[in-house]
Amino acid sequence: MATGISDSYVIDETKPVLVIPSDYNGVRGAGCKYDTSPAITGQANATDNCDKSAEVTYTDAFLVASECKKVIARTWKAVDNCGKRGDWYSDPSPS
Repeated sequence: MATGISDSYVIDETKPVLVIPSDYNGVRGAGCKYDTSPAITGQANATDNCDKSAEVTYTDAFLVASECKKVIARTWKAVDNCGKRGDWYSDPSPS
């Protein structure tokens, strides 16, 4: 009787899918202050086939940063527990 060993591999090849908030247009408040945190502008969420809580992070780049106007490009990233990453970059057109 012959015997042997077989290896089986199951790999997660699916990146998280980001759900991005709508564009935000805000107005400065008292003292000319503004808040661009996701709590105000909208938070992205991610869904993933294997990870029910993929980590969502963001970075901001100011495209216009004058006293009267701020235009921010926000890049969202979602990473699942297998290291797969989904990215989304906002590309606002300053007017």
